[in-house]
Amino acid sequence: MVPLLFVQFVLALVNLISNSVFTFGLWDQAQYGLGGICLLFIENYHKDTTLNSFVFSAYSGSCSSAVSFGLFSFVAIAAIAGARFLFLRKRQEPSTRVIFAFALVASFMAFLFLIMASIVTAGLNQTCSGIESADTRSCGAVFHDGFFAGDTNKLYPKNLNTVRAAVGAGWMVLISWGAIAGIEWYSYRQTSNKWW
Repeated sequence: MVPLLFVQFVLALVNLISNSVFTFGLWDQAQYGLGGICLLFIENYHKDTTLNSFVFSAYSGSCSSAVSFGLFSFVAIAAIAGARFLFLRKRQEPSTRVIFAFALVASFMAFLFLIMASIVTAGLNQTCSGIESADTRSCGAVFHDGFFAGDTNKLYPKNLNTVRAAVGAGWMVLISWGAIAGIEWYSYRQTSNKWW
């Protein structure tokens, strides 16, 4: 049982690291300005001749949703890992109901991150395809050059590689939550003598 517990703590560590990249990468590099303009799912990217700049419409709330889910994931993994550590410290096995609760929370988080990782992946793909179809520069170059909000003199440069790393980390969070859920369901099955 100790090796399984070790695997759970390694998965929790992977989850924390990946979730940090996901949450703070999107928070810092996928949104900008005072209103937190989200760079995922931008629409109508085109050259405005009066401003002599490229403009777009950005109404997506996916960045703030992703950051919120990431913060919620920190709480969930801290609760599960913390409870597991307390049981280990007391040299006790958690009850069947506690393990069932761990399994439900981990499964729910895996489901949420399946949705969120899919959304941010689709949002980044839509943004880059819209930029590259209207501009001669690459998506990474546009991110590097920066975006403005109202005032064309104040640019907010962003790093597309960081956003891509954050999106990839979202998939890693999904995988780690899925593995944690699998281990918890296995532990539940073992402690409740259910062989389904």
